[in-house]
Parts: sequence; structure tokens; C-alpha cells
Amino acid sequence: MMTSERLHYLLERYFQQSCTEEERQELMQALPEAVHEVQLKDWIDTGFHRPLPAYAMDRQAADEILGSILQVTPQRETPVVDMPAGSRRRPFFRWVAAAVLVILSAGLAWWLLRSPGQEITRQTITPARIEPGKTGAILTLADGRQLVLDSLGNGLLANEGGSAITLANGQLYYDARSSTEAAVYNTMTTPRGRQFQLRLPDGTAVWLNAASSIRFPSVFAGKERKVRISGEVYFEVQEEKGRPFIVETDRESVVVTKHANYNINVYADMSVSNTTLLEGGLLVSLAEGEAGSVAPSAGLPLKPGQQARLSGDAGKRSLQLVSQPDLEKVMAWKNGFFNFEGAGLEEVMQQLARWYDIDVLYPQGIPEMTFGGEMSRSLPLADVLELLQRARVKFRVEDGKRVVVLP
Repeated sequence: MMTSERLHYLLERYFQQSCTEEERQELMQALPEAVHEVQLKDWIDTGFHRPLPAYAMDRQAADEILGSILQVTPQRETPVVDMPAGSRRRPFFRWVAAAVLVILSAGLAWWLLRSPGQEITRQTITPARIEPGKTGAILTLADGRQLVLDSLGNGLLANEGGSAITLANGQLYYDARSSTEAAVYNTMTTPRGRQFQLRLPDGTAVWLNAASSIRFPSVFAGKERKVRISGEVYFEVQEEKGRPFIVETDRESVVVTKHANYNINVYADMSVSNTTLLEGGLLVSLAEGEAGSVAPSAGLPLKPGQQARLSGDAGKRSLQLVSQPDLEKVMAWKNGFFNFEGAGLEEVMQQLARWYDIDVLYPQGIPEMTFGGEMSRSLPLADVLELLQRARVKFRVEDGKRVVVLP
């Protein structure tokens, strides 16, 4: 049996890319030994407080250690822990995989499938060279003209209804210079594979995820500030006494009762929409025509760290308070990550489809799988598909951009 000191030594040598071939083989042979779970966990808990660059690994080394963990661990005879929806995972998986995430400074992530282990079947992946999404959007002006912001340089783009529209370093600004002109409406849309930042005429900061949109006036006049969105949008709103900030969707209405930082996820292809408050105060209610819900008629107030979850079909929606949502998962997209904690395969693939602008098909139904962990949104599609294979997802790629998921 390998001693704890020897294990620590081999891991440090491995992560620093200084171990010999004999040492590497010794380490790989030790990983399956259940007795080393406690030793390895202890090393992970204490060892990574040191500077990360000392443990940075190249891609080949990362692939090897990740592959060893995924292939070896499921075969060990360790107790299992029951998980929701009948899925199961081994306790060892979580912290070992999390360590892999920390080690990979370049952004390569860990994936773990919460189901009994099985042999990984590798197949050839031949997608087109698809890079991750990037900054870009389409701005539709009041007269119908469309400006593709991806291809425009910094500077003044237009004057609309009392506001000067300026593009600067991937962010659009509306500078309200006149409150006497009649407001006109503009729409910003992010296609699949794009995201963008916007500052509204009142100074509200807005981030749009892929496949999202916001419709807003060129100048906020009157007693309220109202916009309409689809997809996923994050807001940072400053309080203006006597002028609430209102966000409308096809499903709900969100009113800022004071300053607020919050995220709204209301993609049309998702059966559940979530409004999550980080700071300030919100009041969430159903959109007009959504009668029959159990939601309070006056709306559902949110405090920081709470979420309003809307589910059900049109006309029968239910609005519920989630007191402790996973804020890291909610904000992962804005911070440059995918967070698949507790996500099923369909949710995972929906996020990938939006960010990489691919189509996903399930000709024989959607396999029941549950994922966890994070991965960088900066990885090219080919790397992501390789990680899916390691998570035992079976699929084939057609025409470079169509992923057909198999049972």
C-alpha cells in the first residue's frame, strides 16, 4: 500500500509535469485503491492553497488524469449515495473531479455523470471547427434598420429619440440628451453564439446571454421605466424614486422596488423560468392573461438570495419562492462558465446549442442522465464533445453542426 507521503509526492510531481514514466505508472496504479481516497482528499483540501501556477498542467496531462479518474473510479467497490430521480454517484467522484477543475487553469472542466459506472466507448468526433460564442448582437432601430454590432467599430452609431447611441469596446451606450423628444423603441438581439452588454438611457446595466433580446425606449419618459425581454438577461438597476423599473416577459412582470441586481431566465424552450435576486428588492407577478395560478394576486416579493420560479403551462402557471437557489449556477453564464450542477442531458445540450449555435436531435428519446460541475465557455466545440464522450454520452455529429444523441 502506498504511503500518504508517497502519494503526495507523486501528485505534486505529476501536476508539475516533472515525474518520470515509472512514477506516472505508479500513481495511475494507486488511484483505484480505495484506501487512498482519504489521503487524496486530504491532499486536495490542503495542497491547493498554494499558488495555482505551480500546479498548472498541459492539455495532455489534464486529459490523462481526468481519463484515469473517470475510467477507474466507477469500478471500485465503495458505498454509493442515493441521489434525486433515482440517479446515484460515488462520494469520491465529487471532490476528485473538483480538484481536476482547480488544476486546469486553462479552463478545461470536469464532468461527472451521476449514474453507475460503465466502460467509456470512444468514437471519432469530426465536427466542423466551431469556436465558442463571442461578443456580438443585432440592434434594430425604430425605422427598421439593423446594425450588426459584431462588425462595427467604436464610436457614435446613431441618434434615436433624444439619445446618442455609442459603441465602445463591445458595449452599447444610450446617452439621453433630450427628454422633450418623443421616445422611440429599439431592440437588441443576441443570436445563438453571441452575448452582449448594454447601458440603457437611465444608466441601467444589462447583460444579454445567447439567444436573447430586449426591447426598450430611447429615452425613459413618464412615471415608469419599462422594457421587454426574452431569453436570459442580467440587470443592475439603480433606484429612481417615483419611477419603478419594470421588466415584462411573455410569462411574468418583474418590478424593481428599489435598486436591484438580478437575473431573469425565461427561454421559450424551457418549461420553467427563474428570476433570481442578488441585491436590492423585486416584486414578481404573472403576465396579463396568466389567470389560474396559485401566485399571490399582488405579486411575490423577493429578498436578496431568493428566486421566483414559474412553472406550468400557459393559463395554469405556478409561481413559487425558492429561498436558497444555487447562485453560482445562476450567474455562471455571466462569469464565463457553464454550471451543470444537477442538470439533465436536455438542459446541458440546450445551453451548448445556444452558445455554439448547433442543432441537437434525439431521434430515440432523451437519455436520463444527471451532470454536475462547471466548464469554461471558452472551449471550442470539439473539446466539449470529447468531454461529453468521457461522461458516457453517445452521439454522432452530422454536417459539422448537428449533434444526434443516441440512447
